Amino acid sequence: MQNRYQVDLLLALAILVGTFVFHQARKRQQAKAAMLVAAAVESYGHDAVVGSETGFHVHE
Repeated sequence: MQNRYQVDLLLALAILVGTFVFHQARKRQQAKAAMLVAAAVESYGHDAVVGSETGFHVHE
């Protein structure tokens, strides 16, 4: 019985760690995208950077 309890806890821990790692990777990706947009706005101006569903585009 105790062996089964430990297996259940390990599975739950593995799922929790996997979810956390995915969440952290997603946060890094969003932070990088925000940094790139901020750099584009600084370089080209706010009106030149247009958002869309697929990302941001710079109109020159």
